[in-house]
Amino acid sequence: MATRNTPDSIKLPAPWAAVAAYARGGPQPARALAQQAFDELLINLRLENCVFFPGVVNNRARLVALTTVSFPAYNYGGSP
Repeated sequence: MATRNTPDSIKLPAPWAAVAAYARGGPQPARALAQQAFDELLINLRLENCVFFPGVVNNRARLVALTTVSFPAYNYGGSP
């Protein structure tokens, strides 16, 4: 969540800090606050609600293109 190095980033729910703190051993958030955080998370997980970073996609596509090897380079006894 809230990344800039992935094709799509999930927006952090507003009360997510309380849930994350609890996961790290902090105080337990109120049930209503935790429910709100997870309800928002489910909505934010929808692709149309994510933040799209086309530069990450373009960069990864370029890396794949640079590492792709042409099959004719593997001459299995036939002509290239």
